Amino acid sequence: MRHEGKWQVVRPIPALPLGEVLGQRVSGLDEQSRALALGVAVLGGEAVASAAGAVAELDASLAGAALRRLVRAGVLEERYDREGRAAYAMHDRFRDVVLAGAPERERARAYLAAGRHLRGTAEGDFRVLFEAADHFARARELRLAIRTAAEAAKLAEKSGRPDQAATAVALEIGWQRSLGEVPASTWLRRFDLCLLAGIKEGADEALNALLARLGALDAAARVATLVRKARLALDRGEAEAARREAEQVLEEATALGDARLLSELTWVLARADEVYGHLDRAILSFESAAGFAERACDARLEARAWLGASLSAIFLGKAGQAGGYAERALRAARAARDPVAMSESLRCIGNSARETGDIQRALRVYRRAVRAARDGGSPESEAKALNNLGTVCHWAGLIPEAVSALQRSLTLKERLGLSASVLLTRNNLGGIYLSLGRFDEAERELSAVMQVARR
Repeated sequence: MRHEGKWQVVRPIPALPLGEVLGQRVSGLDEQSRALALGVAVLGGEAVASAAGAVAELDASLAGAALRRLVRAGVLEERYDREGRAAYAMHDRFRDVVLAGAPERERARAYLAAGRHLRGTAEGDFRVLFEAADHFARARELRLAIRTAAEAAKLAEKSGRPDQAATAVALEIGWQRSLGEVPASTWLRRFDLCLLAGIKEGADEALNALLARLGALDAAARVATLVRKARLALDRGEAEAARREAEQVLEEATALGDARLLSELTWVLARADEVYGHLDRAILSFESAAGFAERACDARLEARAWLGASLSAIFLGKAGQAGGYAERALRAARAARDPVAMSESLRCIGNSARETGDIQRALRVYRRAVRAARDGGSPESEAKALNNLGTVCHWAGLIPEAVSALQRSLTLKERLGLSASVLLTRNNLGGIYLSLGRFDEAERELSAVMQVARR
C-alpha cells in the first residue's frame, strides 16, 4: 500500500508458479480458442491457420477469429512462414500447459486429426509422413502409425536416404512390439536398409533377431535370413565365410524358386569370386544375378548386378564389354528411379570411355554422374564421381576443374570417413599440384599419403 507518499509492503504476496499462471490464462479461454490452442500444441507449437483449424475441426472463419483471440490473450504469437502465410507460434511453456491440461480423450483426438492432416498434405515428403506416424502413435492408433511409417520408409529409400528409411522401419518395429511379435519381413527390411546406409549395429540387431527365431520361420523367411547372413559376412570382408554361407543355402533357395533370393545369392557368390580375383567366374555369376533380378522384376537388384559385371570387366581390361554392362545397369537404374544407381552406372560408362581413349565422352558422362549423385543425395557416389572427373580433367588439361573436383571429392570422403579412398584422392591431387609447381601443397597431400603408407 501507499503510505506518506511511499509504497510500503504490508503483507508479502506469494509468487504463483509460472505454470499455474499460464494454466489460469488457458482455462479462461472459450471452447473454440482452447481447441485451436490444442491444435497448435499437438502440431509442435507452430502452425498455419489451415493446419490448426483442421486439427481443431473448425471452419476457416471460426478458426481465424479464435486464432486472433489467442494472439490477443498472449497465448500465440503471429509470425509469417517462408511463403508469406500467417503462422502461429506457441511458447514451449504454454505448449506444455495446454497439452497437460487437455483431457486424455481430447488430446488423443487432436493427435489423430493432426496425423490425418499431415498425411493428407505430405505430397510425397517422407519427413511429413514421419510426423504423421508419430502423431498416430501418440493417439494410440498404432496400426495406422505402422502403415504410415512404412510409406515414409519407401519414400525415403526412393529419395536416396536409406538412413531415414531405416529409422522409419525402427519406429515400425517399436510399435509392432507393442502389438505383439515383429514380423520377419520387417526385420528383413530393417537389415537391408541398415546395410545400405552403413548402419552396421542396426544390421547386426536385425539379423540376430531373425536368427534367434530361425527354426520358427517359414521356408522363404528362413532362406531370406540366411542370405542376409551371407551378405553381412561379405560386408565385413569375410569373403570365404560369405561364399560358404551362400553355397549352403543355394539348393534350398533353388527349390523355393524365389528369383529375388537367387539374385541375392548369386550376387554374393560373384562378389566373393571378385575378392579372390576370379573375375571371369565373377562376371558369370553377376550375369546370373541380373537374370534372376529381371525375372523377379526387381530393377534395383538388376542394376546392382550389371554394375558388378562392369567393374569386373574393367579390371580384366575388357573396356567394351564393361561399357555394355554399364549401359544395361543404367537402363535398370532408370527403371528403378534410383539416382544413386544411375550415378554409379554413369561412372562405369565413363570408365569404359576413359579406357578406350574417348576422353571427351568420359568427361561428359562423369559430369552427369556427379549431378545424378547430388540429385540422389549420395555424398559417397558424388565423391567417387568427382575423383574420376578430376583425374580425367587433369589428362585433358582442364586444370581448374580438376583441382576443384578433387578438392570437393577429398572433403566429402574425409567427412564420410572413407580412409582408403581419401588416400587415392590425396595422391591424385598431390600429382596435379606437383605438375603446377605448387610444391608446398603437393608436399602436404603426398606426405599425408606416405604417413599412412608407413603405418
